[in-house]
Amino acid sequence: MEIHFRTNSASCVLDSFSCVTGLPPQHLIEAVGHDGVPNGYHTQELIGPLVEKGFAVTPIELYPRATNEAGELWTIEFEHDGHLRRFCHFLLGNEGVLTGFDGKKRPHAVAWKNNQIFDPALDKPYDLLCYSDSEPIGFLGGCPFRPLCFWKVSRVQG
Repeated sequence: MEIHFRTNSASCVLDSFSCVTGLPPQHLIEAVGHDGVPNGYHTQELIGPLVEKGFAVTPIELYPRATNEAGELWTIEFEHDGHLRRFCHFLLGNEGVLTGFDGKKRPHAVAWKNNQIFDPALDKPYDLLCYSDSEPIGFLGGCPFRPLCFWKVSRVQG
């Protein structure tokens, strides 16, 4: 199954959402109102058009943080499973877009389908997760992508 889109070198976010939803990239470009060159797209630009087409987009952060009233930053702790196992658990069996950094530590986005990464910049899918006793426990060493947020995409209408 070929799942590959690449509109331009700055369109990884748009192309990844297009891959996951099956919506044509051109439809999303028209809905957002620009072609992404040279700065690309922000995930927030695509949420409105996706909701209008019957999709829900839920962000799941690997290391969630918040700011209190005094402006102090604090990290939310997940003591039961830990951050990594919790994040991996949400990936299994779901589809969406992963945002994070590529192998050269540049911001990047990839599609997550069928428990694999589909990178708009590459020709074939690749694995992200490593397992122990059939449970995902972390990311594969040497993987060319490091996620920070999973934008879970679900069809809610249509």
